[in-house]
Amino acid sequence: MVGSRATIAVLRFMRTIVITQLISVEEYGIATTFVIVVSFVGLVSDLALERFVVQDRQGDRPKFIAAVQLISLLRAGALTFLMVLIAGDVALFFDHPELTWAYQTIAIIAGMRGFIHMDVYRQQRSLRFGKTIAMEFASVVSCLIVVWPLAVWLGDARVMLAILITEQAVATLLSLILAERRFRLRWDRTVLKRALRFSLPLLVSSLFGFAAMQGDRMIVANQFTAYELGLFGAAFTLAMTPSSFVASIARSLFLPLLAAQQTNPPALAELNKIITQALVIGGMITMLGFSILGPVVYVFVFGDKFAEGAPYMPLLGVMFAILIAREAPYSFAIAIGQTGALPFTVLARLISLPIAFWVVSRGGDMMDLLTVGVFGEVATFLVATVLLKRISPLQTIGFFLAINAVIVAVAGCILATAYLPEHRMLLNGVGVLICIGYMAASRELFAWLTPIAVKAGQAAASRLRGARA
Repeated sequence: MVGSRATIAVLRFMRTIVITQLISVEEYGIATTFVIVVSFVGLVSDLALERFVVQDRQGDRPKFIAAVQLISLLRAGALTFLMVLIAGDVALFFDHPELTWAYQTIAIIAGMRGFIHMDVYRQQRSLRFGKTIAMEFASVVSCLIVVWPLAVWLGDARVMLAILITEQAVATLLSLILAERRFRLRWDRTVLKRALRFSLPLLVSSLFGFAAMQGDRMIVANQFTAYELGLFGAAFTLAMTPSSFVASIARSLFLPLLAAQQTNPPALAELNKIITQALVIGGMITMLGFSILGPVVYVFVFGDKFAEGAPYMPLLGVMFAILIAREAPYSFAIAIGQTGALPFTVLARLISLPIAFWVVSRGGDMMDLLTVGVFGEVATFLVATVLLKRISPLQTIGFFLAINAVIVAVAGCILATAYLPEHRMLLNGVGVLICIGYMAASRELFAWLTPIAVKAGQAAASRLRGARA
C-alpha cells in the first residue's frame, strides 16, 4: 500500500510539473485559486463519512452503507447549490471577477462526490485497500495522460480546472464499478444522528484545517499578485506532496489498527505510542529534508522561471512536517470516537492567520507571512498533544514532553536559518542530531518494526532463492 500511495503522490506531482512548464507563472497563480476552491469542496463534502464507515461497528451492514450513501448524496447536492451561489463572491475575493463561470463550474466536482460508492471504503475495515488505491491511481493516471494535450490546447489556467474535473469524474465512476454491493439509498434517522455526532466535530475541524492549511495561500491570493501567488503555489505544492502522502498512509493504515484495539486500553495505548513516535520522526525528517535540499529541488523541478520562490521551501517544509506529526493525535481521537475536541486543536493556527494578514497588509513580505505560519503550526502541535494526553491517560508526561521538545527544537533550528543564513549548515546539523537522538530513544517503535523487517527480509530472500532456482 505504501508503494501505491507513493506512486499516486508522485504522479499527481508530475501532473503539476507538466502544468507549470506549459503555462506562465501568472496563469499558474490563477490555477492555484481553482485548487484552493476544490480543496474547500473536498473538505466540506467529506463530513468524514468514509472514516465513519471504517470506525462504526455496524459499518459492514448493507443497510448502514445505504443510509450513509444517502447522507453523502444530500450533502453533495447542498454543496453544489452553495458553490453556484457564492461563486461570484469567490471570484471577487481572488480579484478575478471575470472567472465567476470557472468557480461555478467547480460545483460539478461537488456534485460528483456525492455519487462515490461508500462500499470501497467499507472494504478498508478488513484492511483491503486495493480497490480504493486502484480508484485513486486510475483517476490520477487519466489526468496525467490528458494534461499535456489540454495544456497545449487551452494554454492557460483553464487546464487546471479541466484536470480537476476529470480526476473526480474518473474516481466517481470507478468507485461504482469496483464496489462489491449495489448502489442503494436508505433513510435511517438513527444512522443520520450517529453520523452527524461523529462527523460534525470532524467537519468543523476540517473547516478549521482548511483555513489553517490554505489560509496562507488565500492571504497571498488576496494581497499579492498572480505572479507571486504562482511562485508561492509551486513551493506550497512541493512542500505539501510528502505531507499528503504520509498523512494518507497514516489515516488509511493506522486508523483501522487503532480502532481494532478499542476494547483493549493497554494495547491501544502502546500502539498509539508507537504510531506517535513514527509520525514525529517522519515530521522531523521532512523538516530537515526541506531545509537542506528544498530550495535546490524546487529550482530543479520547476525551472528558472519559478526560482524566486526557492527561499520559501525551508519554512513551508516546517509547516507541513508538523501536519504529519499532528496525524498521531488526530488518528487516535478518531479511532476511539473522541472527535469533539478536534476543532479546538487548530485554534492557535487560526489565530495566527489574522496576525499574518495584518503583517502582510502593512508591508510584510512572504517570509514574514511564513514565519507567523511556523509559530502557528508549532502552537497547534502543542495543543494537539494536550488533547492526546487528555484522552490517553495511560501515556506518561515524559512521553508528551519529549515529542513536544524535539518538534519545537528542530522547527526552531530551521526557522533560525531564515534569519541567520550564514549559520545554515550549523543549525541544520543541530536539527539532524536532535532527530537522531530521538530515533535512538524510540525503543517501542523499533521493537515493533524489527519483527516486521525480519519477516520482510525473509520473504525477499525466499523469493530470490526461488528466482535463482
